[in-house]
Amino acid sequence: MFGPKMKAACPMCSSIIDALNATVVHGSQRVNLAFVAKSPLERIRTFARERGWNRLRLLSSSSNNYNRDYYGENSEGGQQPSLNVFVRRNGKVHHFSIPSFSWSRPSRGRTSATST
Repeated sequence: MFGPKMKAACPMCSSIIDALNATVVHGSQRVNLAFVAKSPLERIRTFARERGWNRLRLLSSSSNNYNRDYYGENSEGGQQPSLNVFVRRNGKVHHFSIPSFSWSRPSRGRTSATST
């Protein structure tokens, strides 16, 4: 969405987040939603203010391995869109991911649903 080397955030991601900013009030009655970008948090917050995003939970992965661990970047460090869902059932947290929004299986040996 917004890597530290990018001059501007991805227009497609920004468009989707524009819409979610308006609807997160309703969705948050049933789910927790967070957006993760690799830029430093202050840069993300500045961009969010410029876009009028005032209802979203924005997180930075600039100093951790989140993007790599959860399919948000490829082996060369390039960004790739991903969706991660964590669900608690019977006292266990299950992780579901859609790497690169494709139907291909991740190559790092993870399954699409894992318990942690």
